[in-house]
Amino acid sequence: MRGLSAWIVLLLGFALAVPVKFSYTPPPGVEVKSVSLRGAFNNWGEAPMKLEGKTWGVSVDLQPGRYAYKFFINGQWPRDMCEDPTFGTKTDKGLYIDPQAEGCVDDGNGGRNAVRVVSAQAAVAVVHAALGLGVDVE
Repeated sequence: MRGLSAWIVLLLGFALAVPVKFSYTPPPGVEVKSVSLRGAFNNWGEAPMKLEGKTWGVSVDLQPGRYAYKFFINGQWPRDMCEDPTFGTKTDKGLYIDPQAEGCVDDGNGGRNAVRVVSAQAAVAVVHAALGLGVDVE
């Protein structure tokens, strides 16, 4: 049955959108009043993030692919989503604004956008869940 759901995705000729959660937790001592998500997937338009506790978040349905994005924080673009001394949080990868980013790419303006990759396996998992088959997609 697992192979059936993969074939359904292929035969329909389109990839299913997968809910992807984006979140931002400011580092201690940084006051944040607004955050929005902007990226290639929404034509760099605004997707406002909501504050829940100390973390800002929004969920966006994305088809499998590789997406560049930035958070727009307090009305300004961070220069570098992977190495930002003001809005970044220290991780083993650097001062990432979004530790869930899979890396960064040149933004064409002297900075870097974060990158998120949505896998085809994630789309198959959506089909499995819809068919009540669980999410094991090996």
